[in-house]
Amino acid sequence: MQQLTAVAGSTDLPLRLLLDTGAGHALSLETTSDQRLSLPPTCLRTDLGRGLTGLISGSLGRVATMHLGRYQLPQVLTSFPDSTQVHGRLTGTERSRNGSLGFEVLKRFTAVIDYPHGRLLLRPTSELHDPFEHDMCGLDLLAAGPGYHRFLVQRVVPGSPAASAGIMEGEELVSINFMPLTNISITELSRLLHSQDGRVLFMVLRRADGELHPASVKLKRQI
Repeated sequence: MQQLTAVAGSTDLPLRLLLDTGAGHALSLETTSDQRLSLPPTCLRTDLGRGLTGLISGSLGRVATMHLGRYQLPQVLTSFPDSTQVHGRLTGTERSRNGSLGFEVLKRFTAVIDYPHGRLLLRPTSELHDPFEHDMCGLDLLAAGPGYHRFLVQRVVPGSPAASAGIMEGEELVSINFMPLTNISITELSRLLHSQDGRVLFMVLRRADGELHPASVKLKRQI
């Protein structure tokens, strides 16, 4: 698919993107695909996700404006994977693409893929104008168990609000703000952890020995 995207306030660039409905990011750009693509002035070094070969490292920044047809999305949170993560991965026609468009953008629309005419038809939903936010807590969680309602701490980002609150890897998140997580989906939980800079979440976690302990986490915007 093709549209115009302004990168870090520079001239609009036409981009060729893979439509990836299974990717959690909003937009991912590969700077090696076009010499005009570069990292924004303000970036966060982080793990961008997990692929078949393990963690994907890179930088997270914001694209000033993204145009999808007649729709304009401001301050789009954008992943910039390290060149070592993508070098040699693409073959054939894939080499001409600049990156991919993921769920964080697509969820803002009802989308219909018109294969015969090579079109993507978009109708905006109520989420169109929601801000793009990165995790403000610092927890990597694994959903497990029946219905995927058990949330296990896989990793705590060093220096994050979760680390400051004393949360440790291997613990299980039991409740947030007195709400048992057996009644919450992974999408709803993600919204809580991305919700508002300065918001305080009262969590209860279970250690490996079964002991419960409280943790007060003050969310902090990183990018």
